Amino acid sequence: FDVPKLQANEVLLEAERELRLLADGLDIEEPVMMVDIEGDDDDDVDGLVDEREERTVADQIALDASIRPVKLVLVKLRKLAYAIKNSSTIVLPAWRATLKSLGLSDRMMPRDVSTRWNSTFDMLMFALNYKEALNSICSNIELNL
Repeated sequence: FDVPKLQANEVLLEAERELRLLADGLDIEEPVMMVDIEGDDDDDVDGLVDEREERTVADQIALDASIRPVKLVLVKLRKLAYAIKNSSTIVLPAWRATLKSLGLSDRMMPRDVSTRWNSTFDMLMFALNYKEALNSICSNIELNL
């Protein structure tokens, strides 16, 4: 809503007063809540245990080495999905042409979204089903993928 210029300061002062009234009890309430949160050391209500922490350093290094190829593949697929989606003049037409030449349905590669628990799985399943198209587009030197 528009406030006349003469009344703008009055409206802002009134809004500030209301906010201060609302915030009066927050200073007292916040430390009490923080004590409750900090005092709760047993946050393992689901029975979940970080097994990596229970391993020896040598086992952790071996585990990291064995997981590294998977992480690299995921990074490559995430970058490829981003490139296909955001390059509407170069990569996207090449992607559609590749799909058409291979007789695959015209689909966009699902993107991995951190707030969707199954988006990584969807992206990997898509990569397996469209492996030939992904290999073809990645081998195209002109696309700089």
